[in-house]
Amino acid sequence: AHHDNRSYIMRMDKGRSTTTVTGIGTTYDASKGLEVDLNYSPRTAVYLAKVSMVQIFLSNLSDASTPTKLTISISEDATGNNFFLTDTQSTIQTGITTATDGTALYMLDVIVTMSNDLTDKCYVFCKVDQGSCDVEKVTITWEAP
Repeated sequence: AHHDNRSYIMRMDKGRSTTTVTGIGTTYDASKGLEVDLNYSPRTAVYLAKVSMVQIFLSNLSDASTPTKLTISISEDATGNNFFLTDTQSTIQTGITTATDGTALYMLDVIVTMSNDLTDKCYVFCKVDQGSCDVEKVTITWEAP
């Protein structure tokens, strides 16, 4: 019997922010949501995929009161009111050679859909436990059948 192996292949892709946000503090700031286009295909389809990982590169970790935890939430809207990921915290790993750089990772295993529209854009909001930092880049990986 012949089996069509294509039905077992998952397509994988990523969305990545194209701007940076400075001055992330200990509370969410509605004006500092980082836009990430998830690059779902076809572009006219409602986003429905399994989100695997959120990777956030940080810089300018404050010296006096250095952040150790980064809490994120991800919203469908730019104003941060309709979430598909609510408050989730990660320990910040600081750079080995540059102590003011850091990375926060969030491992997810959830099927996400955009409930409100047909765009593939989401907005990542960040806050730290103490001090401040800048967000250099957000990458979200996903897979779909």
